[in-house]
Amino acid sequence: MTNDVKFLTKNQNPEDTKSYREKISHERKALTEKLWHQQGNCCYYCGVKTRFVKFQKGHRPEFDFATLEHLVPQCQGGTDDITNVVMSCFHCNMLRSALNVGEFQEFCQQFLSSHSNQDFEMKRKFFKQYMRQRKNRI
Repeated sequence: MTNDVKFLTKNQNPEDTKSYREKISHERKALTEKLWHQQGNCCYYCGVKTRFVKFQKGHRPEFDFATLEHLVPQCQGGTDDITNVVMSCFHCNMLRSALNVGEFQEFCQQFLSSHSNQDFEMKRKFFKQYMRQRKNRI
């Protein structure tokens, strides 16, 4: 299995790796922007309008920031292929980490049936309650 990640060895020029990272970063940004437009600037899960902004170090991202979400996580063999990624709001991306796509879509449907998709604090509380109920079912 080949890996696209390059590691520096003693004799490598750090600039070579920097240009590789910039190339990957540019490709990822282009994919993200394409998906964002295809999805109508909305979160794949909850439908909230998202903002396409560049994250800045030291600044906390806001919940409606658009993020690249892997349907099959990279740690489980998922890729950056367009068939495996969607745009989600930062909030859904953070919440979904504990659930597979089907379970998280079920949670979103339950939440949206009685709440606004803009109510991020309520979504977080509802998610905690949903996870407690889910544990009791298992």
